Amino acid sequence: MNARFLPFFSGSKRRKAKHYGMTLLSMPMNASPISPSEKHVYKILFTLRDTQFQPVYVHCVLDRDRTSLIARLYKIYFLGVPKKAWEEMKQRG
Repeated sequence: MNARFLPFFSGSKRRKAKHYGMTLLSMPMNASPISPSEKHVYKILFTLRDTQFQPVYVHCVLDRDRTSLIARLYKIYFLGVPKKAWEEMKQRG
């Protein structure tokens, strides 16, 4: 999954993902300074929960805050480690 602000992929990225047995999904999500919308966050978390897309590799083009946010929310909601995940989010800003 790629949390891109403008979700466009070249055919080569899709072919590379397929080569490694992955399905490339584009999940739009705002990046700072624009806060992510709850709608986008819920959609991404719901998709991550879907076993047909697991295992998951999350990538963000800007590599600033979106992947960390989604990874920590996943830990909080689905892996039952809220305190540790919350601390990791705070440490990483």
